[in-house]
Amino acid sequence: MIPKGGDGLVRKHALLVLCMALVCALLAGCAPVGLPITDDEPSVTLPPAEVSFLAPIGDASLEYTAPATLYLPRHDGMGLTTVESEVSFSPTRSNAESLARALLAHAGDGTASPVGGSVRLSLYGVNPVEVSRNVATVNLAANALQLSRDALYLACQAIANTLTALPEIEWVNFLVVDRPVGLDIGNTLPMGAFAATTAQDIGAAYEQLLSRRVDSGTDASLKPLTSNVTLYFPVRGTDGVVSEVRSVSFADQVFSNMVASILRELAQGPAGEIDSPALPLLSDLLTADPRLVNSESTGGSVISLEFAYNLDDMLEAYGLTRAQSMASLCYTLCTFFPNVSGIRVSINDTPVTQLQLEEDLDVSISFEENVLLRSDFSTLLYDYCILYFADADGQRLREVRRPVPYTQRMNPRTLLIELARGPQAYDSADDLTAVMPAGAIQDTDILGLALSGNTMLVNFAPSFESVGADMDETRERLLAYAMVNTLCAGTGADSVCFFRGGAQFDGFSGKIYWRGLFYPLPADS
Repeated sequence: MIPKGGDGLVRKHALLVLCMALVCALLAGCAPVGLPITDDEPSVTLPPAEVSFLAPIGDASLEYTAPATLYLPRHDGMGLTTVESEVSFSPTRSNAESLARALLAHAGDGTASPVGGSVRLSLYGVNPVEVSRNVATVNLAANALQLSRDALYLACQAIANTLTALPEIEWVNFLVVDRPVGLDIGNTLPMGAFAATTAQDIGAAYEQLLSRRVDSGTDASLKPLTSNVTLYFPVRGTDGVVSEVRSVSFADQVFSNMVASILRELAQGPAGEIDSPALPLLSDLLTADPRLVNSESTGGSVISLEFAYNLDDMLEAYGLTRAQSMASLCYTLCTFFPNVSGIRVSINDTPVTQLQLEEDLDVSISFEENVLLRSDFSTLLYDYCILYFADADGQRLREVRRPVPYTQRMNPRTLLIELARGPQAYDSADDLTAVMPAGAIQDTDILGLALSGNTMLVNFAPSFESVGADMDETRERLLAYAMVNTLCAGTGADSVCFFRGGAQFDGFSGKIYWRGLFYPLPADS
């Protein structure tokens, strides 16, 4: 017997049951795929529903927006305040560059002024924000020099605080039109690398730093200096270099002595997790004191370095190429010393006029006026991407860090191709197993990539069918999730949808559903 009014309750109950059933079906369709589906055992989940995404042809938009905290100068010009903003990101450029662009474009609000105030700062160059390891180097346009030095310092600190909010950035260097800028109006006191600050009175912090400068008529040999210097170390097994910030105490501010001190720091090798070959003590190979000379072609100063005849023999003995060593020197010195645009190197009185940058590809470069610029070595500046391979037993996924050119660290196409190369000797872990045949995915095998919301869409060529051929359930699962985890770790996506030849597909082994969305699994799963 149904109580009075019970028919309404029954209808509500039936509706609730129906809604719960629909929710369960939807959750089953959106659950992480990879659950075994067998003929003799009923599945506990339903097959994923067909997605509404269209397979991308070519690389479509990879833009996405996310909230971010920006640091802007307070109206009093003495400190920083925060504003919340929606920022456009893309895996085709670094997150640091996206944040820097958003920050410099912000007009301020009731509590904050634009960075630079009435001088609207902008970025300079094709790749205006370099990222290597945990260091960003921001290249500002020439109008930054219109600011007073204290205002420029405040602007730099605003940028540094904004960028170091990213988990991958701890330090920020600054260039103006490819050259470092000094803290003082004389452009002699190095800025060094910036960390985030909590100081409420940044003006006072600036004045404290300024007290370290060598005043006119003061003996530089009596003025010590401690500064955060960004050192660039060669990466073993590659052509590239990566950065490490180190606090360096200089006994004095005599230029030649400061250069020699930095060369000694390089010879000590990296203190962090960089796998770098040992470096020779280059200061012992100098045949003359390093000096500053003017360069008409660059408009700034150039550091002249004269080495003994046996430099190349020493480099070879340490497993280094001349190009990699010159990149290390050029990036290190031209990131620290104010107004330095490049270096000029001679070996046994013979100037270095040309370098072979990538030996395997026979890529070389010639130097105007024999001046080596930071930008000449842009292809050799590396950062670490995240890849996922199987463990030695081929049962679980392991996270791996791999050095790649910094501009490619987040590029989904690069990530997939690097994954297909399999484990390499310079990866951060060994005892790894490839998740697909070596070189199974080439550039032409990726027909298109796109971001739709937070979902990365990957359209493989029909030839992708051969990649998973003859794979058992375990290997197929590792193949899927190695790609999913790699793409989600590096691109800002939280899920991946795969296509083959423009359409979703069932899979390879008959055990893993490839239709629907894939969500990342924890490493060691």
